[in-house]
Amino acid sequence: MNRARLFAAVDVAFLEQDTVAELRDRFGAVGPLVLIALILDAKSKPKGSLLGATDGRYAALARRCATDEATAAKVVAAAAELGLVEVLDGAERRYSVRLLKFSKWEPKDPTAADRQARHRARKGNP
Repeated sequence: MNRARLFAAVDVAFLEQDTVAELRDRFGAVGPLVLIALILDAKSKPKGSLLGATDGRYAALARRCATDEATAAKVVAAAAELGLVEVLDGAERRYSVRLLKFSKWEPKDPTAADRQARHRARKGNP
């Protein structure tokens, strides 16, 4: 089954942001990697879902990030402390979070206004 690939925009200075750097300092490369995994998961959610929200099992998150379940849970908790995510719900082995800076990582299409103007001009709507 072919499906259009989705992309998530991340600032080129992502790793230098103080909160992301703190995750790196506390957890090594796994800290920022868990955050990137959450960003990608949130991006893959269908339109109409709570913007920037994602949920799942810590075990699955840990497997994708080459770490253990306890470390993945600690990174998510630290990201909440640092104001990167809001914990929506969760159980002992599951997380449900909303990325608080998701709009920065998922900017609006910079060409959308131009395309809309051209469409309106073609249709005769000013």
